[in-house]
Order: sequence, then C-alpha cells, then structure tokens
Amino acid sequence: MEVAFLVGEFPNLSETFILSQITGLIDRGHDVHIYGRKPADVPTHHEEVDRYNLLDQVEYIPSLPDSKGRRLQKALQLTGEIDSPEHAWRAVRALRFWRYGHIAANLQLWYAVCALGGVERTHDVIHAHFGPNGVLAAALRDLGVLDGAVVTTFHGADMSRYFRRRGTAQYDFLARTGDVFLPISRRWKERLIQVGFPETRTSTHHMGVDCDGIEFSSVAVQGTTIRLLSVARLTEKKGIEYGIRALAQIIGDPLTGSGGDLDVNVEYTIVGDGELRAQLEQLVTELNLESNVHFTGWKSRSEVLQLLGKAHLFLAPSVTAESGDQEGIPVAIMEAMARGLPVVSTEHSGIPELVDDGTSGFLVPERDAEALARVLQSLIETPGRLPEMGRAGRQIVENEFNTEKLNDRLVCRYRAALSRTRRSMSS
Repeated sequence: MEVAFLVGEFPNLSETFILSQITGLIDRGHDVHIYGRKPADVPTHHEEVDRYNLLDQVEYIPSLPDSKGRRLQKALQLTGEIDSPEHAWRAVRALRFWRYGHIAANLQLWYAVCALGGVERTHDVIHAHFGPNGVLAAALRDLGVLDGAVVTTFHGADMSRYFRRRGTAQYDFLARTGDVFLPISRRWKERLIQVGFPETRTSTHHMGVDCDGIEFSSVAVQGTTIRLLSVARLTEKKGIEYGIRALAQIIGDPLTGSGGDLDVNVEYTIVGDGELRAQLEQLVTELNLESNVHFTGWKSRSEVLQLLGKAHLFLAPSVTAESGDQEGIPVAIMEAMARGLPVVSTEHSGIPELVDDGTSGFLVPERDAEALARVLQSLIETPGRLPEMGRAGRQIVENEFNTEKLNDRLVCRYRAALSRTRRSMSS
C-alpha cells in the first residue's frame, strides 16, 4: 500500500511511536510518504531516521507564525504558489471555517492547500497522528488535494487540552468524514464516542515498542546505589516535580543529614528537555539534591536503552496539567517495562491500562509526592521484589504493546479503511 503520514514536528525525539509505525510499514514492504507540520526543533534524531532515509520522504507544510499580522502576510506570500485555476479554487474553498473549523480560521488549511494543492496526491491511506492533523487530512481530501482513506490516531492532549481550548465541535467534520479513528487507550475511545464519533469506526489501537529490539534484563541491585530513571519531555503533565519532591522525602537533606533513614545512595537521572527544565533544576538546588539528581537532556533511543539497563526503577509521575493536558499511555513506560524495570507511576489517563498496580509496578494518586515517596522507599528497602515485577511488566508489553503485533493489526485496519472508502465511492 501507499501510506502517507500527516504529523506535527518530524522527526520528533519524543514521538518514537510514530517512528515505529513508519519503519514497521516499510519493513512490511509498504511505501511511506510523510507530511510534516514543521521540522524538528532539536539538532539530533533517532538512528532509524537515517537508516531508513526518512528525511528524503518528508514534505513540510508551511508553519504558522505566532503573530496574526505575520500569519496574514505569509498567507498572501503563499498565493505565489498557486499555479492553476483549479488550485486557486481549492485555496478559496479552504477558507470555509464554518465547514472545517479552526484549521480554516487560523489559515493552516490555506497554507497547506497553497503548498500542496497544485495536483491531487494519491495514497491508499492517509494516517494522521493527533486529532487536529486528522481534521487537516480530512479537509485536504475534501478539497481534492489528497486522496486516500483517512485514519486518525488520537493520543490524549488532542482531546483533553484541545477540547478545553476549542470545544468538541472542532472535530465534527472529522467525525462525519473520517474513515477510521484509533484512540490509543480505552479511556480515550470512550471519550471520543461520548462526543459523537461513530462507535463502528472507533477502535482502541495501542502504541507499542519493539520488544525484539529491547533486551530484557532482570533487575539486580548490587552495591549500595539505587538508580531511578525518568524519560520525559519536561512539561507540567509529566509531573517530574513530584518525583523530585518524593526523592527529597526519602533521602532527607544531604547537607544537614536531617530526615531519611536509607542505608543506600539514591541517584535519579532525568532524560529529556522542555520549558520546565530551568524550574526543575532550581527545585533540585533548593532541596539540596544536586548530588542525587542529574539532568541529561535528550538522548537517542540507543542511549536511552543503555540508561534503562543501568537503572533499577522507572519513575513516571504523570499529572493532569492546569490546561487540562493529559497523557495517552507513555511509550517511555513501555520501553522501561520491556527492559525489565518495575514502574512507579500515577493513576492517570491510560496508564492503568499498561501498569498493573501491585504486579508490574505501583500507581499512586496524581500530585501526591508523599505517596510516591512511600512506594519508592518500600521498593528500595525490599529490592528482592524487583525482578519478579520486571518480568511481569515485560510479559504485559509482549502481549499487548508489542509493536510487531500492533503493526500487523494496523495494516488490517488500513485495509478495512480502504475497503470502506471504496464502497463509499462506488455507492
């Protein structure tokens, strides 16, 4: 099949789930093209991007300036890309905000049509990741810019935060015209159906990890150091602040010797970057944890796997942000469980669908540093429990979050979507 992915930033270091789908389809003999909303904002990317020559397959849609004045100016400049009366007519119809909603009102659809709309681009499937990109894909098909079955994966923020900001009506056009909707958890499937998406076309499709590419290793605590690890974009919903505060509670103040009664040293490594990094580093300083907490910035997938192999526990203290932003099911947790690490996380979004509380890890309420501290201290003091929990986690990932199995299932969903599109065209 000819499959086009419509995504946001590409290649994005934190969106390994999209990369795994793209490479999995290529491995299965399918042709892949990528439409990106903007290039990556970091200078590095995962090795697979080069191995599969993915940058040669990317076509970028012009991005929107923040300023409304500059946005309008750029829209006028893009009229120079219009090269035929048919192209001009598509661009004019792209302004129908009453049909397409926010992507027409903010000129994103105009930008896309001007850049891509000279000829119809035919694919079997157009797979959009995140709801707003699904709306864009459906609108571009409606305007004759793209052709193919529209499949949309919903992740979490595109429902939680997006609904609060834009309302559920922004997805009405997509719900009517899209072919298949794939929320990544049962929780978000229920939410989509609640707001009007057809149940017959809405199915849970988990993101996953390559279990064959992640060597399982039973956790073995040797010596007097316990290593905690988090891998996350440093934003509010990742809850890293609460992981740091929990650590402060279990080890006390290293400078004064007050509090904490552990007989081991605890090191906490935080992989990732984001707008809260400076704030989190300041918190570490205030709590006198500089010798215990280490920020590494972004790492490649192979580097992350190496760090997972050295860690004893994975910490993912996710929370609902003030904006309403929520997780889907973090792939970083899947990778940790596949590697054999017990997970300490929160009762947040779809995480309970992955982490079996008391079996493969522990879940505590959001924003509860004291509960995190109690669980961490209990596991640190009884390290003999860790190997069994790690084995249970690996089994869960192999059974339900294995990207090989999920990609086979995805191809079946594509074929069903394509069949539906052809029946619709012939009727």
